[in-house]
Amino acid sequence: MALNPLFTVTFNVSGSGSDNYGDFIAGIRKRVANPRHFSHNRPVLPPVEPDVPPRRWFHVVLRTQTSELTLATRADNLYLEGFRRGSDGTSAWWELTRGLIAGATYLGFGGSYRELLGHTDNMVGVTLGPQQMTQAVDTIAVCDNNGNMAQP
Repeated sequence: MALNPLFTVTFNVSGSGSDNYGDFIAGIRKRVANPRHFSHNRPVLPPVEPDVPPRRWFHVVLRTQTSELTLATRADNLYLEGFRRGSDGTSAWWELTRGLIAGATYLGFGGSYRELLGHTDNMVGVTLGPQQMTQAVDTIAVCDNNGNMAQP
């Protein structure tokens, strides 16, 4: 199901045409939320079905001035579960939870902040923003289908 998303949205990360993050999130919220349930005046997600692979997915294309990266995101809990280079559908998928994306290569770690930061919960020194997102997209986009990074 991850390969057949409900919808695909594009977020321009950098450059003069970069998108407004708040508007981007509001647009996703409208598309995945359960319109009949609210908390703190915001729509909430439908309940996650335990021990059942997610049925609803959406893709996010992150675009910089030089690269594109497609993210596979669960619509039931908004977890990032995989990615591939580009948006044309020709590159291999990489997954963060084994077995959720058909034909994908498991990265060997999950998508929690702790795992993505190298098994630490210390986020105090982690700088997040458009520049860091641009750098991350551009770095991941130069991986080949074997996970090897291109040398500068």
